[in-house]
Amino acid sequence: MIEIADFIARCKAIDIQVTMLPPVFYTRNMTTTWTEKLYDYFQETVTPELFRLTESEVYDSVYHANHEGQKRVTNQLIQQLLEREELVE
Repeated sequence: MIEIADFIARCKAIDIQVTMLPPVFYTRNMTTTWTEKLYDYFQETVTPELFRLTESEVYDSVYHANHEGQKRVTNQLIQQLLEREELVE
């Protein structure tokens, strides 16, 4: 986590906003302990639940989203970034 914190600090020093996103995984195959610790450490407010795939969104493995999964996750990401942008303005 120290490496990530250093990276974020370097970005902020040159006015680059960093948004941490959880990995995209199939719901039943992802434990949240590590992600929760990571989010607590960085005080991240985006919930990892937004990026969990449902069974109908999985293509051929626990982390490959099909078209519907890709579309939903992409739209969630866009929405999160737009909300962050509104907070900055």
